[in-house]
Amino acid sequence: MATPRVQTPQGVEFDYDDVTMACLFDETHDRVRVLAWVAAMQDVGAAQLQTVMEANFYTTLDARYATARGAMYALYVHSLRSLSEVQFRSAVEQVAALAQSFGGDYSSGKLIYGPDEELLD
Repeated sequence: MATPRVQTPQGVEFDYDDVTMACLFDETHDRVRVLAWVAAMQDVGAAQLQTVMEANFYTTLDARYATARGAMYALYVHSLRSLSEVQFRSAVEQVAALAQSFGGDYSSGKLIYGPDEELLD
């Protein structure tokens, strides 16, 4: 996949498809996070935030846009013990795609559910 840039007992930082990413794991709580920085929240307007929330429903698949510490991230969270290699590769691909598509189609590139108003009414 990628060569680690920084590695600690809690995670690893690496580049994938020109996106700097991190994989953080917590064995005690059985969680793994794959994430990439997307934007400073001060640069994200209300309309764009609304678009991101809708993308989380329709176009992001297993990864999501999330905010923490004044920043927006592309994020994938999963159980550490049950995460397969195939799922991990998919997570990395989806997070990279979300980071790259921010401001564009806001998509993980895997699958897009179109808005079907009849189902939501």
